[in-house]
Amino acid sequence: MATQVTAQDAAASAVRKLQEYGVAGCGGAGFPTYVKYSRTTPALIVNVQDSEPGYVKDKLILLAYPDLMRRAVTLLKGTFGFQRVTFGIKGQYREWFSHLEGDLDITYTNNQYWTGEAKRLVNQVLGVQVPTSARTQDFGATVSCIE
Repeated sequence: MATQVTAQDAAASAVRKLQEYGVAGCGGAGFPTYVKYSRTTPALIVNVQDSEPGYVKDKLILLAYPDLMRRAVTLLKGTFGFQRVTFGIKGQYREWFSHLEGDLDITYTNNQYWTGEAKRLVNQVLGVQVPTSARTQDFGATVSCIE
């Protein structure tokens, strides 16, 4: 008789793999990705901000692979139970992404370049203020870079 795998088991297995493979964020802190995904939150915000002025790598990934991003959204929702997966993109790039708005949940943010970007994204996408000393997961959101 086959053992049924629960959603909780699938998420725990994925987190173990992220830890085993040493997957870390591409931001300056190199934050371990498994830590972000080890707590279930209602929302995942995909950071497509490109923190450096004039740098467009994150946006090019989304533009080049929209079908892969759609599949990733489905897998992330199914594996980690996110109720909402949204892509946070600076408003100045709205014209680049308007053709994807019906297929992907996109939130356009102001055009500033910030420090503490994850917390600012939560504020702009969900309208929630995350204190400096807190983590975004404490306020209902996992924030992860697109790559």
